[in-house]
Amino acid sequence: MTKRILYTLIAYLVGMNVVFAQDLVKQANSEYEKDHYEKAIELYEKAAKQQGTSSELYYNIANWQSWRSHLELRACLKARP
Repeated sequence: MTKRILYTLIAYLVGMNVVFAQDLVKQANSEYEKDHYEKAIELYEKAAKQQGTSSELYYNIANWQSWRSHLELRACLKARP
């Protein structure tokens, strides 16, 4: 009986961890859509630590890094005489 309760408790805690990580991904996606990339990346990284990595997390992080590189290049070109 004690093992059954323990296993149920462990399953519940693992499930809550997954739900929390999914909420972080939803929040990150919302920030990403608002072009708040820095905040989105923070949330994606927290979610990755909680649930492990996923293709969606890597895709959005790579998109952000690509966009940031593009903005830096544009800034350099504008500053050029």
